[in-house]
Amino acid sequence: MGKVTIMKKSVLVFLSVLLLLVAVPVSAFELTGDIWLLSDDQEQETNETPLSYHGELTLLGLGPVRAIVGADYNGKDTDFIHFFNLLFGKVKPESFSEYENAFHLIGGVNGRIRVDWPLFNGLSVVGSMGHRYAGSTYKSAGLTDYQVTSSLYGGTIYAAGLSLELMRGLVLSSIYEIGPSFSGVHETTGEGTWKSWDVGVQYRIPFFSVKAGYRDQHLQADVDSFSLSGVYFGAGIHF
Repeated sequence: MGKVTIMKKSVLVFLSVLLLLVAVPVSAFELTGDIWLLSDDQEQETNETPLSYHGELTLLGLGPVRAIVGADYNGKDTDFIHFFNLLFGKVKPESFSEYENAFHLIGGVNGRIRVDWPLFNGLSVVGSMGHRYAGSTYKSAGLTDYQVTSSLYGGTIYAAGLSLELMRGLVLSSIYEIGPSFSGVHETTGEGTWKSWDVGVQYRIPFFSVKAGYRDQHLQADVDSFSLSGVYFGAGIHF
């Protein structure tokens, strides 16, 4: 009798979970990336290149809730190794001895849970919470007499905004993100604050998407600070 009761409960739980999965849309993968055209006044301080790169990967989506990881990179395509060294606290000044000109790399990674809660007539309120790391590596000019400064900060981030579906597949959104208390990571000391704003439009068709907009990011910290802003254009795939 006890075994029958347990079996009935197990079947009931299984059917409830199955019903939930059928009733709530589930997405397992979405990858988007964009090229970020920085404002002209920021070219000199970012390796004399006006390009920056931004990418996001949706690991799981359940109804209005999504788990997302993302990354930002500003620097030359050949300098990715210094980006990873920055994140893992392995920056070595001697590795920059071959660079005669000034070197400046900016980047970061983040992970967050985002909710797009529908209100009415295609309007949704957007909210998210997660963690972000952001920092930079700077080398002054010169082959022998130079100085390398590296800093990385991390902290909890919060975001809020609105999205509006203008037509089927076409969504306009505006999201503001803050990190009120960032702390130094690895050997970085001090504290900082983070803020960013992203307004853009995305058009989705089955399996593919394109997007464009304007992005603004600011890290204000004790050791090093940076500000990046400009328009971006990107594309993505989803299943």
